[in-house]
Amino acid sequence: MRLTTNTAPDYAPSRVLLIQRALVVGFSLVFTFSGTEGALNTGGEVKTPTTTIPRAIILAMIIVTSLYMGVQLAAQGILGAELAGDERAPLAAAAGKALGPAGRQLILTGVLIST
Repeated sequence: MRLTTNTAPDYAPSRVLLIQRALVVGFSLVFTFSGTEGALNTGGEVKTPTTTIPRAIILAMIIVTSLYMGVQLAAQGILGAELAGDERAPLAAAAGKALGPAGRQLILTGVLIST
């Protein structure tokens, strides 16, 4: 028996997809760096900036990570397995289930304003 087709799996992403992912990661890194750089601009006016600024950056990262994890756990607790099914607006779906249509609308309006 002779194989006439390619037996290698076809899972390699296209070049366009790789470029798109690289741009998203690049813009995310620039956004993250500019936020940290903004905190460093006022470093000259802080007492003992060599210890205060690193401590503030680490504390800010801990607070933001805790906030994101809290939102994720709350949404997961409200929706359960349904959270994975709503790909477009899972937090709005969680707010809609917990607070009704007004909660869903509040989240969607907040997303619209923040972007």
